[in-house]
Amino acid sequence: PILYLVAHDAPSRAVFKHFIELNKTKKPQKKTAEENSNIYQNSTQQTVDNRDTGIKLELKSHPGMGIVSLCENIPMVSFANSPTCAVGLGPASNALTAKLNKDDHLLILGKYSGSILWPVASASLVSGVFLAITFFTEGNHIRFKVNDDGTISPIGAEHLVLGFRVPGSLEKRACQVLNR
Repeated sequence: PILYLVAHDAPSRAVFKHFIELNKTKKPQKKTAEENSNIYQNSTQQTVDNRDTGIKLELKSHPGMGIVSLCENIPMVSFANSPTCAVGLGPASNALTAKLNKDDHLLILGKYSGSILWPVASASLVSGVFLAITFFTEGNHIRFKVNDDGTISPIGAEHLVLGFRVPGSLEKRACQVLNR
């Protein structure tokens, strides 16, 4: 299943196993004067602190599972001239690692380091929008909040959380609307 925005109380919501640790990654890390100098000198390049491995996106709600890249065996697609990849439910051993930056973006680390979690082709935050990781980091992007119950919500839309679409749910709803 692909990662979507779902209602906060949906049974298909993702509850993260290491949510407390993920929330702590937002705290700014103190850098040495030399590190700050290097960042200034390389300000046109994105820098990644190799010592920060991030937090594994393993799920408590789906034991043995985590949020994984769905591009392991297929190439990433180009969206807005940037590599983009769907993410979804998969074995915890393949779970992505991430951290929250100071701007509340969910940054992906490891193999996809430099990418962020992003709602695909949607300017509005509504249930059913699917999410991907992208290297397109210009402009305004969705900001996230780690909730006390282990879920993750878009800031300003706390009634939504990361989760999965229940197979057939959209088709079932369409049939209900048509049969009125």
